Amino acid sequence: MKIDTIKISGFKGIPVCADYTPEQPGIPPQVIWRNQAFQIKFPKESPYISAIIGPNSCGKSSILFALQYFYGANAKTPDECQYYLKDTNNPIIMEITWRGNVSNPQNWHQSNCQIVNGIYYLTLISIFTTDKRIKFIKDTNGVLRKHVTADNEYIDSLISKFRLFSADSSLTDAVNPEKKTLAAELIDDVILDSENASNRSIQHKINKVLNELEELVHREENDNNMWKDLRKLEEAISSGLMELGSGKPGVKFSISESIPTLQEIFLKGRFSVNDGVELAFDGQGLGIKRTFLISLLKTWADTIGHRSNDQDYFFAIEEPEVFLHPHAIRYLLDILLGISKNDQVVFTSHNSEFVNSVPIENVIKMSRNGNIRSVIQPDLTQLSKKEINKVHRYLLEDKSDMLFAKAVLLVEGQSELFALPRFAEKMELELDKKGCSIVSTGSNTNFSVYHQILSAFGIPHIILADGDGNKQTIENALHDFASSVYVLDEDFEFLIADKLGEERILEIINQCRKAQGESRVNNLDEVNLTAEQLKSTWWIKINDEINADIVKEHRTHINQKKNQIKRILTEIAEEAIENDYLFPSTRKKKIARKIQNQTKPLAGRVIGDLLTSEEIRQLDEVFRALNNLVELAG
Repeated sequence: MKIDTIKISGFKGIPVCADYTPEQPGIPPQVIWRNQAFQIKFPKESPYISAIIGPNSCGKSSILFALQYFYGANAKTPDECQYYLKDTNNPIIMEITWRGNVSNPQNWHQSNCQIVNGIYYLTLISIFTTDKRIKFIKDTNGVLRKHVTADNEYIDSLISKFRLFSADSSLTDAVNPEKKTLAAELIDDVILDSENASNRSIQHKINKVLNELEELVHREENDNNMWKDLRKLEEAISSGLMELGSGKPGVKFSISESIPTLQEIFLKGRFSVNDGVELAFDGQGLGIKRTFLISLLKTWADTIGHRSNDQDYFFAIEEPEVFLHPHAIRYLLDILLGISKNDQVVFTSHNSEFVNSVPIENVIKMSRNGNIRSVIQPDLTQLSKKEINKVHRYLLEDKSDMLFAKAVLLVEGQSELFALPRFAEKMELELDKKGCSIVSTGSNTNFSVYHQILSAFGIPHIILADGDGNKQTIENALHDFASSVYVLDEDFEFLIADKLGEERILEIINQCRKAQGESRVNNLDEVNLTAEQLKSTWWIKINDEINADIVKEHRTHINQKKNQIKRILTEIAEEAIENDYLFPSTRKKKIARKIQNQTKPLAGRVIGDLLTSEEIRQLDEVFRALNNLVELAG
């Protein structure tokens, strides 16, 4: 069974959000969760991978360690530091629900599991006080009953195995074969295969020696002169017993029970790493330790992972990216994604590459307001799978840190994406310090999707959009998709062409050409207009106006008139060109396209580098949008 939901109250930074009433005469114990209960839901379909994100000290790791407490034997009760605000008057309460199939259901399962559409749900609750831990099972009627020893057989066969990989020095424990770890499981797997091992295998040879030793120390078969020295010792002790007590008590010394098993011998072993100098795992650096864990996970996934469909695993990994170089990060990510096809993987992270590889709906965001930690899980049911996958792809391609941001500025194109961070730097707005992100949506049709995703995560955002000659229409269409909407007359490149002189535009273009290994150009004459270009520009505007007022099915009746208009526009354009009339708007569009032709990311970087703070302030909508972004972040 896989974990479906967990609820936590009063653990570390997680606030008290449940009330516990002990059992009273005739009244069973009760745990009542409040409306704002701290709850996390896990994916119900593959991939079973979740990312927990949020700023430092917001409670990400507390979730993983709460699970460790729940799964552990916990002979030692939590100290006061584990309680919310160190207040031990309120117990720590944890409730976990597993879901899955039961291959051979019995009366126990019918009594202790909720059954919904053939899926079994098992709910266990642990109450931690300063002096004890109380375990409960929530039965089919929602009534709590004590978890007793007889339940263990059923529970252990149902719930997933839990493995925690923390980011601190306890990494050593993860490869200690004496503990319940992947290393122990891998060694156990090798030993279990020893029955089929060849005569040359070390398991076979050690087993042979152990069998010989067991035969040798079996006194019933070998009580001859070999045991005479021990018999004298036994007789001496027995003599003292007879003097002190009644009857004729005797003493027999046996060592047959002290012979170790093959598992016990191997579990006393230790890993060491030899990279020129052989050192025990404890003596290695943190990078080697973390890399060893990657190899361990990979080996486990290849040899043991989900060998039996009846046994699920839950891997909790704290900051998997720490101590790893970029290639190792991608390699580990690939392993985790592979494991998550069948088993659950949950990790905390500050790394956008890790988080962006997880389905957006599987990202869990932690927030903190004072001492109150809360969890945000997005509800994206209003979006189609296609829309979500599109944004997911953009986040991966752009290595976006959008989901980590305190505030986001959404833009359409790559030019803005590369230019605006440099603008903000020159204006001393410190976007990174404020936790602000600039994100390209690729098209104005995607603003609504990004809006719904950001809103689901509680991230405030604003929009800077291209007007494409319809500024007011675009503004009205985007009004509900952000806190504030800023719309340019045309697009970003046109704004640059409009506000800067042609000498500066030429400088931008030549910088782009230099970066691409091309020769300089000395002027912008090649953007001189032709009559056909002028006519095409005018016709787009006129045609749109005509179509806006005529019903679609009636437009065919005016096509002949439209052709007449086109001929007249061509005549006007030819006359205008011949008489050297000025067409500033059309010329600026041509210049803007010339900037775009340098490739938008390159043009954006060059514009960001070349423009001065005074020139940036002339870009009214851009300037206001950047300032508003910082204000939103608080």
